[in-house]
Amino acid sequence: MTYFFDLSSLLLQNALTFVEVIRIIRGTLMRDA
Repeated sequence: MTYFFDLSSLLLQNALTFVEVIRIIRGTLMRDA
């Protein structure tokens, strides 16, 4: 159970980081355009 919780927590952290990266990329594209 602990392993599953750690895995889901890691996926959640990665998802949040991925969203941040997408927002930064979109912001850069909008600024350039």
